[in-house]
Amino acid sequence: MTITSIKKANFKAAIDLLINKYNAYNIDNEGAYFPMSIDFEGYTIQCELTRDCQFGSWDATKLGQGNWTKDEIAKQAAASKLEDEVNKDIKLVSQPLVAI
Repeated sequence: MTITSIKKANFKAAIDLLINKYNAYNIDNEGAYFPMSIDFEGYTIQCELTRDCQFGSWDATKLGQGNWTKDEIAKQAAASKLEDEVNKDIKLVSQPLVAI
């Protein structure tokens, strides 16, 4: 396989994982970025996947000092946990980028 075909296969595997395991919805194609929503631990988490299979969540951004509510802190913790879980799962379903 070429590197391009491996990247395409990895991206498809990552999207399938997000849809089938994490029930991702509202997936939008913005070219290189695919924003989506995932309901996790009682919160709707705003996430994004790149074509290079980099997954992240805006809601996982570390909270600075401030008067954060318990709910805001819990949502950030849930988003961070989701980010970690998804990134581990993506590594499991991805192939190394080595042309054959």
